[in-house]
Amino acid sequence: MYKSKHNFFNGNIKKILFKLNLKFSKCDFFFLNLGKIIILSKEKNKKNIFKIPTDTYTQNLINNEKNGYLNADIKLRFNNLPRFTLLKYTKTCSIGKMNYLGKVKGNYFNFKKFYKELDQKKLKKNNLKNFFNLLKKKNFFSINLFNKDFDRYYKKIINKYEHQEVIMSVSHGDFVHWNTAVYDKDYYVYDLEFFSKERIYIFDKIHWFFLPIIQKLYTYNFFYKSLNKYIFFYFIFYFLKRFIFSNNKKKQFNFYFILYLVEKENYYKNLLLHIKKNKNSTNDYLNRTEFIKNFHTEFLKFLLR
Repeated sequence: MYKSKHNFFNGNIKKILFKLNLKFSKCDFFFLNLGKIIILSKEKNKKNIFKIPTDTYTQNLINNEKNGYLNADIKLRFNNLPRFTLLKYTKTCSIGKMNYLGKVKGNYFNFKKFYKELDQKKLKKNNLKNFFNLLKKKNFFSINLFNKDFDRYYKKIINKYEHQEVIMSVSHGDFVHWNTAVYDKDYYVYDLEFFSKERIYIFDKIHWFFLPIIQKLYTYNFFYKSLNKYIFFYFIFYFLKRFIFSNNKKKQFNFYFILYLVEKENYYKNLLLHIKKNKNSTNDYLNRTEFIKNFHTEFLKFLLR
């Protein structure tokens, strides 16, 4: 948790609570990394979560999350979604409101409780060049490094998979077990801030199993540094391909995993720039992000060697 209070929040606390019809004594406040602010209200035996924007970036995430909850296809992908509404605060500022789902998170090994496979035959297909053009337009930050670094991977991937079709589908964007909840015996998915109508069709599935592994490697960094990194790459790749994506053809999984890494590496590069520019995150969060970005970069080099 980022403990420093944001100036936007300090200057508008009374106005915000008045607009939301909330009492200070009935609220808990959470100051998170990237300048995110969460209010947990406990009014009249009802609990709600309010997401407060502090800049253009956090406002864009809230707006995009609303689009995600409204999307018909995302409701086919996930079993249960919370109720999410936008509350107008000013002409340019909207606050996100979501019903509280308790403290019980989902489990890494309960993937199928939250996720539903879509009929692959009904999904949209794209060629590889169009896919990359679409990917370059996808940006949650004010700066996008894709144009500068794109050629590093583009030529290799095109040469290797030129005639491979890209199957696309709707995507949560940050589908991991800590963005799920078990509430009233139902399995919920939330935090659709990075929702997209078009990503590779197994993006969310890869993300669920892949990102927590990297997070653990960062936590136990001494162990990671003590061994050859390629040992971890081989193990992770084998684990995903053999146990998680055993129904996919070997070549097909290789292809989609590379495309996943390209998108996520670019995201983490832009995220690092955003953090350093705005100085709105802890040093641990900055170091963790840098570790994850480097891991994606090295993994891509390993697969495209």
